[in-house]
Amino acid sequence: MTLSYGEDYEYAGTRLVDSWVRYKDDLVRVRHIRNDSGECTVQDFLGRDFLVNLEELDITPIPLGYVNYKSISSYIARMPTRHYRQGIRPQNIKIGQGVLVGITKEITQTMLGIFPSIDQCIESIVNEESESKAFCRQFSLCLGEKEKIVAHYKDREVGIVDYKKALINLKPDFLYLSDVLGDYQ
Repeated sequence: MTLSYGEDYEYAGTRLVDSWVRYKDDLVRVRHIRNDSGECTVQDFLGRDFLVNLEELDITPIPLGYVNYKSISSYIARMPTRHYRQGIRPQNIKIGQGVLVGITKEITQTMLGIFPSIDQCIESIVNEESESKAFCRQFSLCLGEKEKIVAHYKDREVGIVDYKKALINLKPDFLYLSDVLGDYQ
């Protein structure tokens, strides 16, 4: 589903310029919207500009969650702000306790839902290539005490990983997450 501004291109420009939105199967930053036609100049993550029609942009909220960056995973979320803009902007998302300075390739992968498998995450942690690694937007694995791998759901420790079976054993208080985990185990 996409939202529409109709033919109010000037208003669309005030809401979308410099925001990241979806276009087909990718994310683009809106650079300019022509007030007379709704033709948009957008930029992909590689910095290439191209033209699209305003109606082709998907401005529904982009899902956020864990981001794999170098050897760690961190949870990103929208910050409650009083901005009148739509889309994702560095000013309206936070990572941990801080504010982002830009949209990176790794954040783009999270927004598009591109993650390693749970087996690849376990292997990366066991081989000490990563301290933590996310296998989806909501779940991340990290090395805990006594060489155990623990599972986190939205920054809360929810279980321990049996890495021989690539299975997450949820703590009793978090058994309700088994349905969500079922897609990944």
